[in-house]
Amino acid sequence: MTTMDNPNKDMFTKDLIQNQIKELCSLLQSLCPIQVLKTAYWEFIFKHLGIETESAIGTEEIHSRFLVEYLQSLFISIELKKPLKQPNAEEWGEIKEKVKQIYDICQLSLINKNSSEFVTEEDILLFGKVFSSWYIKGKRYIAHEYEHLNKLLTPHDEILKELYGVNGQEIAEGVKNLFLTACSIFPQSLQRYTDILKQFKPFYDTLKETQQSEQKIQNLLQNKIKDSGLKEKKEELERKLLSDNLFDVERITGWPKNFIKKFSAPIGSNKSFLVSGKYPGTPLQLLPITEKPFLEYNSKIYLFNLYILQDYLYRNIQSAILKDKPSYSEKWNKRQNIISEKLPFRILEEIIGKHEQIKNFYYTKDDNGNESLVECDGIILFEEWLFVIEVKSGKMSNKSPAQNVVSHFESIKKLLSEPARQGRRFIETLKNEKTLQLYDKKKRVIKTISTNDFKQSIVMAVSLEQLTDISPQVQNFKKLGLNSEGEATLCISIDDLRVYRDLSNGVIEFFHFLTERRKAFYNNRLTLDDELDHFGMYLKHNQYHDITEDMPNSNLNIFGGYRDEIDRYLGFLFLDSKKALKPKQSMPSFLEAIIENLELNRKPGFTKIGIAIYSLSDESRNKLNQDILNIMSLQYSKRNIMPSVFSLGNLNVSFVIRIPDIQLDFVPRDYAIKNMFIQEKEEILLLDISVDEKNQITNVSFEWIKKNHLNKEEVHKYKEEAKRFAEFRFFNQTKNRDKKKIGRNEKCPCGSGKKYKKCHGK
Repeated sequence: MTTMDNPNKDMFTKDLIQNQIKELCSLLQSLCPIQVLKTAYWEFIFKHLGIETESAIGTEEIHSRFLVEYLQSLFISIELKKPLKQPNAEEWGEIKEKVKQIYDICQLSLINKNSSEFVTEEDILLFGKVFSSWYIKGKRYIAHEYEHLNKLLTPHDEILKELYGVNGQEIAEGVKNLFLTACSIFPQSLQRYTDILKQFKPFYDTLKETQQSEQKIQNLLQNKIKDSGLKEKKEELERKLLSDNLFDVERITGWPKNFIKKFSAPIGSNKSFLVSGKYPGTPLQLLPITEKPFLEYNSKIYLFNLYILQDYLYRNIQSAILKDKPSYSEKWNKRQNIISEKLPFRILEEIIGKHEQIKNFYYTKDDNGNESLVECDGIILFEEWLFVIEVKSGKMSNKSPAQNVVSHFESIKKLLSEPARQGRRFIETLKNEKTLQLYDKKKRVIKTISTNDFKQSIVMAVSLEQLTDISPQVQNFKKLGLNSEGEATLCISIDDLRVYRDLSNGVIEFFHFLTERRKAFYNNRLTLDDELDHFGMYLKHNQYHDITEDMPNSNLNIFGGYRDEIDRYLGFLFLDSKKALKPKQSMPSFLEAIIENLELNRKPGFTKIGIAIYSLSDESRNKLNQDILNIMSLQYSKRNIMPSVFSLGNLNVSFVIRIPDIQLDFVPRDYAIKNMFIQEKEEILLLDISVDEKNQITNVSFEWIKKNHLNKEEVHKYKEEAKRFAEFRFFNQTKNRDKKKIGRNEKCPCGSGKKYKKCHGK
């Protein structure tokens, strides 16, 4: 029996947590809220100094994150008792311990509720979602915050100016300045201050050994600092670090005060948090700070938690506008839908460049003999790929998942499951019909699409909401109808697409990642905590989709912590772009140059070649790269161009490297076709590369040669030539070699690709 099954235990838990909350509120009532929240902020900063990645955050760091958001929520829910004082060390220690206990009791309560192996899907979601809302703050990378707000808010400039005297770009700029102050200016000042103190630590340690009083030691230390000429600099930094200016919203942003006040809460202004809801006063319900991230006190407005602001500001602005001008609701929804539907296409265009896209079209679907017209947000056709994109601009439930998990489940259905099913429906219809006509609103045909137009397909269900903590696991919820038996589906946020854009090292790498991501979708044993862990795992393991193959049989293997390099890169991208080192897979220099040339010229079929190169293991990449360098070296020494044949996974490649001042004595296309017949393949890739005198690639040309594209005369001609060529090659390769020493399982010297025992060794 769990705690939640036992009414007495449940009552005990509630009484225990309410007593802790009452004691904490009683303690806070006599303390200066600004000093308490500054102390909480400093606690958070010191705990996170030097931490660059999410996986490096431990228990102490997590508890420091709770302090500001919870204490500020309590301050706006209680009345202060003057005179107020600053918290001393003992009081601050007690405050921290009580906050920790409150969160720990809430955590224990949830674990007990879900301890019977998470009986229902709702329980799993409750557990995961609440822990996510606790631990993951600032779900969007800071580097993308300005872009996000600017894109979404500028369509509403007219109403923003009318109501608050500010436009979308100014709001985005203000948030950017808040982050710069907190993440750059403040840490730089703190670092300079710490560097000064470090200079005098040996002197301080020596004084401590003399067992003098602390007051005398401090006096001697201050004299030493004064004599060094650093006293004024130290005091200047202290004033800067202790100043309210670091938290002054109006000063940092330049926003009009009436706009700031819309999202500000004075002390004691919230009358419901401590008394209403299923879990009054606890972090299991939505904290007041999420709706009012700014604190108003003594005519100034402060911000102590940037990540709460980041997660909720856009939706809070939406709520404020519709409250102040309800008649704008229709315009808001229309404009939000337009920009939401455009954003994925714009970002994908930044990733893959020029491509064919059809947006906002209709197609017919047969429903039990009744033909119906179905809408689709859009598709992208590029090379062998078909993207089906469905976008939802709605928002998540504004209720705490602990209070109403069903509302969150329904939100996820609406934001991820429904668009995913719509995308799947289009592909299923197309595959059933083989050919589909696409219509505009007036049912005029705008394109006819066939299954012959693509070989790979993927559905992207895109949401404005940041659901990265649940979207990679959506297919594990049977009620959502997205099991891995259907079309491969990515449920992602706009923010995830931005990360893919910034991390992409080219079109080819992006499509190779999608190839792997598509395969990972069908691996039911591979579960990741975060969508971006997929990209991190790809960078580390390349063909990561089968990583569970050699693991013990289990229904579920949960992987995490693959985002470290991504976190580090995007963090520096905002703070210091010169230090931002984009994570990438290792690729030998000559192969990398081939890929760069393929991407530069973008000839049809270039991604297929690049994906084949990316699909090689590190060992195979290095071997192929070295083989190519050896061929070039041999050509220079023999003054002769020597074609070769090799495999890139399932691709058979006829390879020619043209070097300066040496003429070809063969026709590369003929050589490729003869090898296609020798190897008994249906197609072969002719890869023709030119280099300069420094062995730098100047051109990569290629041709896909297919047997069924040859006429009868050509087939007969090349078959005969291939036989003679194979015999010549076998003779040439074995004339100075004892045939008895050719291993039966070795590849036949004739170049057929078969084992010797099944070819010339029969």
